[in-house]
Amino acid sequence: MNSKLEDVTTASHTAISSISPDYATVYLNEGEQLTIEQLLNILLIPSGNVAGNILAEHVSGSINNFVKLMNNRAKELGCINTNFTNPYGLQ
Repeated sequence: MNSKLEDVTTASHTAISSISPDYATVYLNEGEQLTIEQLLNILLIPSGNVAGNILAEHVSGSINNFVKLMNNRAKELGCINTNFTNPYGLQ
């Protein structure tokens, strides 16, 4: 487990700015602080892609590191035609 639901993390410039406005359904501000539980709710209920980026940075230090972690886990699970490029599932 890389974090607890009550952990607080901060929305970075990268997490906010790397999502196209066309893909954003929830608007968070750079510097805004949220718990992991709040971000998971945002990610899952209204499909808030920015929340996926913020969670990725919290868990792995960067979006790219999280994508590597996801791809490594997919390989461990035996997935052979899976390649993640971001934490929120859109290309």
